[in-house]
Amino acid sequence: MAGLADLIALLPGEYDRHVEDLYAQYWQLRGAEGNSEELAGLIRMVDDKRRYKLRKYLKKVFRSCSAFVANKNWREYTVYDRTFDSEALRTFLQAPDQMPAMQQARLLKDGNTCTVSEFELDGQRLVCKRYNIKHIWHALSRAFRPSRAACSWKNAHRLLRCGIATARPVALREQRLGPLRGRAWLFVEKIGGESLYHYSRNEEQLGGDEFKAIVQAFSRLFEKMVIERISHGDMKAGNFIYHDDTLYMIALDSMYAHNDEATFARAFARDLRRFFKNWQKYPTTTALFRDVLSQTCVAEYLPVE
Repeated sequence: MAGLADLIALLPGEYDRHVEDLYAQYWQLRGAEGNSEELAGLIRMVDDKRRYKLRKYLKKVFRSCSAFVANKNWREYTVYDRTFDSEALRTFLQAPDQMPAMQQARLLKDGNTCTVSEFELDGQRLVCKRYNIKHIWHALSRAFRPSRAACSWKNAHRLLRCGIATARPVALREQRLGPLRGRAWLFVEKIGGESLYHYSRNEEQLGGDEFKAIVQAFSRLFEKMVIERISHGDMKAGNFIYHDDTLYMIALDSMYAHNDEATFARAFARDLRRFFKNWQKYPTTTALFRDVLSQTCVAEYLPVE
């Protein structure tokens, strides 16, 4: 059973619904029959092995290995995807704000705590999220915690591992003073297309076939979030992009993977309440989402009408 559990654990959690059939076929091919007690043990084993593999992988994304390059000293920490390794990227990460690519970047958001810009490096369009330090008290509150950039880096890799689309993370950089963290940068691939904010402000777009496909895409996304016990933390329409028949979830600073059902249920219910606020001006759209989601495992988390 351990070998079968190892094989199934390589797949995202959404495939667990097929474990019972796989178990039956496994014993059928061996010319015998299994039993319910062994099946229950297999399901527990798959869950344990998948969680172990995920924890191990999420530690790997912060250190040098076959997939990533990490560098750390007293003043800074950087890690990047080896796929993007180049002299231009290595030079860029030494002082991103001073590089010509960033000085020519297109500003997307200029907030007090987060600045977002789009730029080109090595012929690729990238997005930079720079997490700023507002003042000394803000610096002290952030110094001993993982930076928001590091949380987003880790969360992006978690989503991709779970089969949930997001902007591919390219690199992470943190200013440090020994163990203390300061300003941080996250670099991700630019996703084409427009955010769902465009749809939430354009009623004419809500009745088309593309939006119906988007509703189905949200249904699949939310089902995966329930299976993986993931809450997002800020489900405004602008944090989702639909492009080439794929729904991307972005802005992962507040995303959280829960260990127990009770805390997940509260957080995910809040997510859905915020999500439905995007469509509160459009009763027909709200009803469409409710109708589709009520037929899935998301139904028990839906906000009361």
